[in-house]
Amino acid sequence: MLDWALLGMARTHIYLEEFDQAIEELEQVLVLNANCVPAYDLLAQCYQHKSNRKRAQECLEKAVRLSPRSVERQNNLGDLSASNDDYETASNAYRSALKDSKHSIQE
Repeated sequence: MLDWALLGMARTHIYLEEFDQAIEELEQVLVLNANCVPAYDLLAQCYQHKSNRKRAQECLEKAVRLSPRSVERQNNLGDLSASNDDYETASNAYRSALKDSKHSIQE
């Protein structure tokens, strides 16, 4: 199956709050395309819903490595890292978000 189709199915399962099914599909997406940033974002969302904040943080860290200029993603990583008592990662994420938002529409 194509990665975009699996991604769409995973979004549907997230909407239905079927997080285990969504996680399976998102992991399949990453087997097909390890650089699919939206899959990491959605996996992080699923793991947060399942109260697995550490795993959610790992997923967001991978997404940030692939796409470091997303202010929203950096802020999400900062919030999640702070809730995990990982203040160094939180500080770095917030600092990046501030730097990237300067002179942007998000300023």
